[in-house]
Amino acid sequence: MDHTHIVQAGELERYANTRDSQAVIPELLYLLVKQSVSNASEFRIPYGDAVNQSGWDGIVEAETAFPEFVPEGRSYWEIGTGAKPQTKADTDFDKRTDALPETDRAEASFVFVTPRYAGAGGWSQPDQEKWRKSKKDKGWKDIRIIDGVKLADWLREFPAVGRWMAQKTGSSKSLGGISTPREHWEIISAPAASDDPRLPPRLFTEGRSNACNALQELFEGTSQKLQLFAESSIDVADFVSAYIETLDEETARNYASRCLYVSEEDAWRSVVAMRRPHVLVDVLVADPRLGLETQERADLRTRATQKGHAVVVPLCGAGAGGSHEIIELRSPSQSQIETVLKETGYSDVRSRELARIGGDRISALRRHLQGLLPPYAKWDNARLIAQAMLAGKWDGKNPADRAALERLSGKGYGEWIETLRPDALSCDSPLTQLDEKWRFVPRDEGWNALGNSITDEDLDRLQETAASIHDKPLKHSCFLREGLAETLALVGSRSKALSSCSHGKPENTAILTVRGLLENANWDRRASLDSLLPLLAEAAPEAFLDAVELALEDLDRSPFRELFSGGVGGRNYMSGLLWALETLAWHPDFLSRVAVILSDLASIDPPGGNWANRPSNSLVAIFLPWRVQTCASLEKRKAAVETVLREQPKVGWELILSLLPRYHNSTIERRRPTWRNYIPRDWKDSVPRSEYWKQITIYTELAVGLAKTSTEKLEELINRLPDLPERARENLLEHLASEEVVALPEAERLVIWERLDSLVRKHRRFSYTKGAMPEETVREIKGVAKTLAPETPHLKYRYLFSGQRKRRDKDRQDAVQTILDTEGVRAALTFAQSVAAPYEVGRALGSIESEEVEVEILPSLLNTEDETENRVVSGFVWERFIKLNWAWVDQVLGNDWNDIHKSAFLILLPFNEGVRSRVKDHLGEANERLYWMKADVDRFEQDQDLTLAIEKFIEFGRAPEAVSCVYLTIQDEKRFNEDLAIRALLAVLETPDTGNRLDHDLTVEVIKRLQESPTAESDALFKIEWNFLWLLDPLLDPLLDPDEGSGSPVTLEKRLASDPAFFAEVVALVFPSKNEDESGDEPSEQRRNLDRNPYWIPTYRLLSKWRICPGKLPDGSFDSDAFRKWLEEEKRITKETGHSEAAQTQVGHVLTHAPPDPDGLWIHQEVASALNARDAGAMRSGFIVKLLEQRGAYYHTAGKEERELAQLNREKAEALEKKCYSRFATEMRKLAEDYEQQAERDSSGIDFED
Repeated sequence: MDHTHIVQAGELERYANTRDSQAVIPELLYLLVKQSVSNASEFRIPYGDAVNQSGWDGIVEAETAFPEFVPEGRSYWEIGTGAKPQTKADTDFDKRTDALPETDRAEASFVFVTPRYAGAGGWSQPDQEKWRKSKKDKGWKDIRIIDGVKLADWLREFPAVGRWMAQKTGSSKSLGGISTPREHWEIISAPAASDDPRLPPRLFTEGRSNACNALQELFEGTSQKLQLFAESSIDVADFVSAYIETLDEETARNYASRCLYVSEEDAWRSVVAMRRPHVLVDVLVADPRLGLETQERADLRTRATQKGHAVVVPLCGAGAGGSHEIIELRSPSQSQIETVLKETGYSDVRSRELARIGGDRISALRRHLQGLLPPYAKWDNARLIAQAMLAGKWDGKNPADRAALERLSGKGYGEWIETLRPDALSCDSPLTQLDEKWRFVPRDEGWNALGNSITDEDLDRLQETAASIHDKPLKHSCFLREGLAETLALVGSRSKALSSCSHGKPENTAILTVRGLLENANWDRRASLDSLLPLLAEAAPEAFLDAVELALEDLDRSPFRELFSGGVGGRNYMSGLLWALETLAWHPDFLSRVAVILSDLASIDPPGGNWANRPSNSLVAIFLPWRVQTCASLEKRKAAVETVLREQPKVGWELILSLLPRYHNSTIERRRPTWRNYIPRDWKDSVPRSEYWKQITIYTELAVGLAKTSTEKLEELINRLPDLPERARENLLEHLASEEVVALPEAERLVIWERLDSLVRKHRRFSYTKGAMPEETVREIKGVAKTLAPETPHLKYRYLFSGQRKRRDKDRQDAVQTILDTEGVRAALTFAQSVAAPYEVGRALGSIESEEVEVEILPSLLNTEDETENRVVSGFVWERFIKLNWAWVDQVLGNDWNDIHKSAFLILLPFNEGVRSRVKDHLGEANERLYWMKADVDRFEQDQDLTLAIEKFIEFGRAPEAVSCVYLTIQDEKRFNEDLAIRALLAVLETPDTGNRLDHDLTVEVIKRLQESPTAESDALFKIEWNFLWLLDPLLDPLLDPDEGSGSPVTLEKRLASDPAFFAEVVALVFPSKNEDESGDEPSEQRRNLDRNPYWIPTYRLLSKWRICPGKLPDGSFDSDAFRKWLEEEKRITKETGHSEAAQTQVGHVLTHAPPDPDGLWIHQEVASALNARDAGAMRSGFIVKLLEQRGAYYHTAGKEERELAQLNREKAEALEKKCYSRFATEMRKLAEDYEQQAERDSSGIDFED
């Protein structure tokens, strides 16, 4: 069979009789010329709607000819599809010849194209030749005719174009062995359901950028062979066709026209003979389970590449090998598939459904959409594969997992797994493993395909196995526990697939297993099951809810209290339960039960904490009106909320408030069923506006009804007045204005009035904002508030001192004046006791010029022990000083007060030089201690001389305050005193208890300022850094602000790099001596105290952060002699003390910061030589470990970043090898291999972590 002769001349002749041919034949010519000539400098052949344009039907400028069809140089083309091609040729030739100058004709060819041929009584070959000769004298370089016969021959050179033309002509002839990417795509992208869009090509290219880039290179001609390792035999063909469809239409048409899928050897031999290079995708039929290469098949590919063709080689199964030339074609993850489908227009529910089927195995999704059975369902070991499917996943190195698999399979694990292992290496295998961690990937497909292999006996074993793996202590891997839980969910929800089991057996198995696991389970059993609870809930919803309700019968003794308390390791062990309940809430029949359970849990959930997963949050998320997360009807949702109000009134009230509208409101998507089809395919997360307002009306009516029965609830609901619909708001205001509320005692009514009055003032103040209420509504609320306003002044004006009225000073002063006028100074002080901001009362009093007020406050309140009075007098003094300044201060100090009162008064004034001079004048040296022992440093008083203050703070034992003063001077070169800063820091070390007075951030800044000074005394700085080492590391000091940047013990690091004795001393402080271990003597005092040594952790951190390589000079150059001497001395000392191995490891760490060699080696050769020494094993090990640490946190890149690191370190190893540092090179090569192995694991696309 001639596999390339797809369209015959007769078919072209018949097609020429159709109207469509007038647009299609020019397009055919365009495709053929485009593929024949790759180097055309001009190329224009209009087709489709453009065929009626005036001018030539085609102009081509080709540097090289495509013999028989496309002339070299410039050529002009005319096309005729009519029944009289010769007449059309005469007309076009004469017209174009007359229009084109003779000089142009001499350099150009005339080509006439017609799909007609002589066999139908048309233009015969002799007549064509006669016609050509008759035109030779017209000055053309060449004249050609391409008729239907030649067009058919030309199409043989490009079978992909031929198959396209065959579709246009309606040819029913089927030539096996060859297909095109676009034909393939048309099949696989077809929607499976009437409401599904076509599959997007990105679905098959997502996460496969390496393969996409390599395929692009193949089409561009920069490579000739692409080997793709796929999970399934169909993956490569799907990928190639999808990739082409992702390109722009012109590029896609070009690539598709020279790309062929070849599935038969004879067809391969035919297409290899084509003159123009193609991209050939090998889809030769072979045993998909073997995935093996044959020599003949390899020879066919070699023949193709020798002819200039490029080949795509699909590899699958055990024959794939591990060559770096092979690119793995891993399937996209479930989340990636879901995202792509949603963006294409699939509904959320349908996207999740298909993503679950195809996640990590895109071929399973393809088979599902086309209704195909997976190949493994017909394998000889399908029964054993089905047993593996029941386990789901397991760790073959875990003895408990192996025992569980023996119980589940009824066979010895070794025999069973070795029988399965060849199947795991087969193409299209559902099993995959890495480091003996096994996983059955296409769970959904496998369950439907292999379910009929599961028997009643298998289910009995499953129940027995699942019940046993949760006993304490937990011996089985999380892998197996999750796999079995997932299987139980499938057993309970997809029982129809288990056609070989007795009727009702699957459901009963799930129910009995879940009941056995959860009934009467204590808190530690529930904690161990936490992550599995959503799956167990899907396995047997009724049994699951029964067990939870049983555990909540006595809320005071419920095991969930222990889980809430954090008494099981500080983890949140409630998340799994909440996700399980959110899952079941989607079903209308379970909504009320779930709501009551969540409200019970919320009632025992202690307040506080940082966990986002709380029962109350789950409850709100389910019912939230603008994004309901249940399929229950509105009627059922209302009934469920009312049930919660009846069962747990407090929780129910909080729920109602949370469901009312808010200007700012948000939620997160709650868990949805994985295996249960609770959510219809047409479900939309958005809620119709009409239904939204129906819900709001229901909840607001409930809220108003409840508020009418409780003053406390009434107060809370007033805060939400702006959120209420008009009808509910009017209802509430009507109640507030009723005699029932107006008649309340004034003190009880006060809170209601304050809420209403505050609301009015807030909305008038911010009336321009989007969330403000209309003025008409505000007036209505104010009218109600007026009827409830208190008469007593000290109640009426309390709101002015709430701490949130900074712009109301005048109002505050007027209010205090009113109290003074009506009730006196003592009443004002009593009033201060009832407000949230007594300091503001003091300021208001200070602003009133009244001698009576001053006499009442000063000096009697200066030394009061009452905190409120302290705040009042502080505000009073400050406000008086601001208003009357130093004249008032001097007047007050002139009173006959004792020194204690004077010092207390001075402490309340600003911390500045004016105060300090008055301390000296009025207290003297004998009593100035009274001031300096209590004075606070004001950080805003920076433009002053603080020398006296610093010295006085040091003198009177307040070194932390002295450091704070020093900090205020560090930005001013003139004011900063280096010696004084050092004295202050050293004084801190002598202060027995600094408590919380030492500001860590400021102290670090002062140290950093000293480190920057070239004149700072190095020994003092060394002592400071050593003693403040814990402060210079933010990991050791939680009080440091990480955003401000941390300090660094640079002096210590320099000393480590220059003084080997100091380095040895530091190592001895951190690591035990091996001399003591070997001697057998009692540990030394130093050894016994090592764990209690307060310097252990900061000293260890000093070594860990040390970055200054010995021998490295400040200018970046390297002193080889200094490095050698440092290393020799360090080795001598640490060998004597028994710390040699630990020391060499630390040296290896710091040598990662060595500079490059001047000769171009990536590391200085003196350092490389030290690392290469025969006895430098510990040093090399430390070097490698530090390199790994320096990578830090990183993102998953499917192995891309690891491959880059592997390549970098391999190049470094080879550079060392060339310089004869073989031992060092070996370690670097091992590091590269480690990264390559990690890349292999990460690029697998499947999570094998336990």
